[in-house]
Amino acid sequence: MAFSLKFDDKKLSTSVWPPLPTLDDKKSEIYKKINFITTVNILNGFDYEFKGTTYHFSFDSEDQSNFTQEQIRATKAVADGKKDEYVAYWRGHVGNKAYTLQFNYDEFIDLLMFSGQNKSQQLGTGWVLKDKIAACKTKLEVDEMVKTLQIDELERAARDIVDELGLAIKVEDM
Repeated sequence: MAFSLKFDDKKLSTSVWPPLPTLDDKKSEIYKKINFITTVNILNGFDYEFKGTTYHFSFDSEDQSNFTQEQIRATKAVADGKKDEYVAYWRGHVGNKAYTLQFNYDEFIDLLMFSGQNKSQQLGTGWVLKDKIAACKTKLEVDEMVKTLQIDELERAARDIVDELGLAIKVEDM
């Protein structure tokens, strides 16, 4: 950071380079971090209990598309009067082991609803965090709120998930 003094028509002016971030700049930087955290938490998937075992289900973009496609198939089965014949196969994980699970209509709809609730909860948490940052009136308040909300710790945890899953997303992209 460089400072300069300038005398112009008997007036003293100062400048700082690079310019210090404004309150809006600081908030924008934190919003990007919150978007990153939220996106990673959604893509990381969710844990769901099925027939007495807790499985982890991935929820990346392809998985979300697959859920939508399967929802259409399930809806068609009901419309065609074939709800009782409906079967969906889905992959769940326990640790590093993958299992192919078979769901009837009601079981699949429960899984689908849970996946949507998980995504909605993650988005809601992100919006609440952003609202708390938006309410700050000074850069110092933003800094204090970041500490209170543990944004930096949440970002580090999200970066660890990105590394573990090999995701190609960065805060700067948000």
